[in-house]
Amino acid sequence: MSSEQATGAGAEAKREHEDGRKDDLRLAIRRLLPANREQALTREEIWERLPEAVRVNRVRFYSVLEAGNRTDWLKEGGDEKGRAYRYWIAEDTTPRANVKE
Repeated sequence: MSSEQATGAGAEAKREHEDGRKDDLRLAIRRLLPANREQALTREEIWERLPEAVRVNRVRFYSVLEAGNRTDWLKEGGDEKGRAYRYWIAEDTTPRANVKE
């Protein structure tokens, strides 16, 4: 194997590892979120309740949280200064196919 192939294989392994971390985080978020809007959680509340194993990187957390909006969960708020976004699972949101619950 050439060094170029080894570098490519290493990059692919790193990408797969990162995708796995994102999937684990997405699943952990889904498990935390309430099933109704009245009990919706803020970003900070979600972050604080996450298991330590997935509460590692806030940038990844924000990325996964926003990527899951409307497909894995719903959000509202943030439209007024000082009003935090709140997240919950709605009946019509189903988890993405690659995330096993």
